[in-house]
Amino acid sequence: IWFPDTDERLLLTASIGNLVLVPKPINDRARNHDFERKLAIYFAPSEQPVSHLSERLKGRSTWRAEDILESESLLMAHIATVWGFGGKLETAGAASSPRSWRRPRTWARRS
Repeated sequence: IWFPDTDERLLLTASIGNLVLVPKPINDRARNHDFERKLAIYFAPSEQPVSHLSERLKGRSTWRAEDILESESLLMAHIATVWGFGGKLETAGAASSPRSWRRPRTWARRS
């Protein structure tokens, strides 16, 4: 059992780190399937490509508390970068740099 503690499971299920950015039709097919089945749906050759931020799931075999927390740190760092929040966010491990993520040209930067 990955989340034997019910409170921890509920907290992590609602975490931004547990979200995956995929097109709505893919999300509708993945629904509440187990992690392995969701990945098969997300990365099926016949599907639309998923976002760069979701590519990090490719090849994974588990999705545990530490994975969700690392994902949360990564996504929060991207949010801080995109919206220009001041201050430095603490991030976990390799999640400290957004690297190749790009802001779409249609988004205006606030001054």
